[in-house]
Amino acid sequence: MPALVHGLRPLGLAMSLLAVPTRSYSAPPPKESAAAAQLPSSFRWSSSGQLISPKPDASHSVVSVKDPTVVQANGKWHLFMTTANTAGSWSLAYTSFTPQSWSAPRTFQNAAPSGTLDYWTICDSAMCYLFSADDNGHVYRSETTAGEFPGGFRNTRLVLQDSKFALFEGGAVYRVQGTNTYLLLWEAIGGDGRRYHRSFTAQGLTGQWQPLAATEANPFARATNVTFPSGAWTRDISHGELVRAGNDQTMTINPCRLQFLYQGLNPSAGGDYSQLPYRLGLLTQTNSSC
Repeated sequence: MPALVHGLRPLGLAMSLLAVPTRSYSAPPPKESAAAAQLPSSFRWSSSGQLISPKPDASHSVVSVKDPTVVQANGKWHLFMTTANTAGSWSLAYTSFTPQSWSAPRTFQNAAPSGTLDYWTICDSAMCYLFSADDNGHVYRSETTAGEFPGGFRNTRLVLQDSKFALFEGGAVYRVQGTNTYLLLWEAIGGDGRRYHRSFTAQGLTGQWQPLAATEANPFARATNVTFPSGAWTRDISHGELVRAGNDQTMTINPCRLQFLYQGLNPSAGGDYSQLPYRLGLLTQTNSSC
């Protein structure tokens, strides 16, 4: 995949994403009970090496790439990410093709809890829901009708609560293909100071979230349940996104052999947060029950 954003080195991301056989995403949707059983109660992963990293040149000083969002459409992978430079300034980067145009700005949400960030939108046939974090142990959900989207989010409510670092930021919500089961992932900070992901499930987007793999001992994704065939380049499995089965607003995943695009960094890195040398890597599930 060519890097069309200056200062980025893609390092074979497209090949890694396409490594999952196409047939696994074209199979008929599984029955409710079968598909739900395909989400194990514990997960094992294998990680790639660094796939996206900064490429310094005369006009750019990017030190970090993070917070990936990836989707496949029209035969291409479209990747958005956050970048930081040596001055501590944040930017949005994109690779795969040149964007053609943007619509005029609209008000997305009139009111939100103080300090919320890392917004995630997912819809069913009638409603759209906005999930967000506040870096203080709270997960919020707002809603609007599909017809009003992308505006009108209201009825904000607290849907999960824990200690500050147990529900920190970087959340995502997906529908499990062929079911009414939804999977919520949330980034946490472990007792060792390293980032990892917890997981919860609910029946329906307004259902009660129940822990799936949600502890430091049994996480969704943490360095302790990931192997690194090319060498352990990170101990943080931070802010990421599952590769979806399609590209519509239902955020549907096929539960067979999940892949998770995430940010990690050299374990010895330190200093100001904006200067941490985050890179992007890809986890592939190795214990699928399919």
